[in-house]
Amino acid sequence: MGSLIIDLIVEGRGHIIGNNDSTKSANDISSTSIATARSGTISSPKDPRFKIEYQFDGVAIESTDIFAAYLESLATVAQFDNETTADAMNMYSQNRHCEISINGFPGESEFVWGHIINALLMIWEQLFIDFRRGRKQRCEGITFLIEYKGKYIGEGLVILNGQGRTPASR
Repeated sequence: MGSLIIDLIVEGRGHIIGNNDSTKSANDISSTSIATARSGTISSPKDPRFKIEYQFDGVAIESTDIFAAYLESLATVAQFDNETTADAMNMYSQNRHCEISINGFPGESEFVWGHIINALLMIWEQLFIDFRRGRKQRCEGITFLIEYKGKYIGEGLVILNGQGRTPASR
């Protein structure tokens, strides 16, 4: 797993398709990009067939709660082989204020733990925090769909716990 994290930070960052439906380089953070977009699509820099369609919900979450939930999530998924079929992952920050939930769609044998890791890292790096660009962290709830090879294989959310939300719908 360590090399996956290093690769995502060091290598190119793919493309971002924001709510204005124009493709922009991930290096171009403008007023129509993820810094302000309510929804859009991001793609993996390693495999452009792996995409996440996202929608921010506007509900603020403390950055420390998101970070704590992410640490719990990454520690959990690191226990599994990337190619092993996955069902679901549901984790919370230590104070249970932030919930991260990711699940595969029933019958999708292509949904593996490696997809969960990729989704977590892409959302963290490309949507929540972009430390290399110096833009402000975006700490609010998000729902998302995971697409691979043109097919929806899973869904998830990062929310302020107690919001009663369900993951994105197909």
